[in-house]
Amino acid sequence: MGSAEIPSLLLAVRRHLWRQRAGDAVRVALWSTAALLLAAVALHLATRRVPAQPVWGLAALLWLLMLGRAALRMPSPAECALWADRHLQGQSAFSTWLEARNAARSDAAGRRLTAWASAQAVQSRRLLAQRQISMHLVRPLLVMLVSAALAVLVQSLWHAEPARALADAASPAAGADPSRQPADTPAIGPAQADASAAPPRRADGGLPDARPRPADAADAFNPLAVARTASDG
Repeated sequence: MGSAEIPSLLLAVRRHLWRQRAGDAVRVALWSTAALLLAAVALHLATRRVPAQPVWGLAALLWLLMLGRAALRMPSPAECALWADRHLQGQSAFSTWLEARNAARSDAAGRRLTAWASAQAVQSRRLLAQRQISMHLVRPLLVMLVSAALAVLVQSLWHAEPARALADAASPAAGADPSRQPADTPAIGPAQADASAAPPRRADGGLPDARPRPADAADAFNPLAVARTASDG
């Protein structure tokens, strides 16, 4: 019951089905990521309390789950034989051959089945080589990229608002001109400046006495101070 053509065909079918399942997982992950990002954008616009790190972490976890599930779900030989019978003109010969091999049948009917399935396996390999896997990843990839760009834009604008508010709050204090005066402070003109710089006058209109006066009352009893005052006079 042994033939190299049939196991080789089933192995090729297994790789084909695994690539197809991996493409399906990638497509579902792209659509799911786009939906997650759009939901995060809508929730952020409504509440402005959605941080970016949990959203991207959830998207990465979603990708790991989908790809891990596709990698662990390798097609079994029975699934490969059934798919070859349905899509590669096997006419149930490959599934029957697999069951007969498992039952260890070696009669004349088993030999005839092996011979027919081996001949058909060569034709099925050619048909399989002509088949192309259509993953249809362009549209979900574009939608996911647009959703990611929108999420990044919204997050950047949200982080720019507090920084702009802090800059506006700090600008009056930092950019204040020390030469400016408050609006209620009267301006000092040249005449007032000259008047403030001039010495004060006495009540009779004369200038104050510029002669030095004794520092305190103790100088009145000092003979030297009295003599110096008299000589100055």
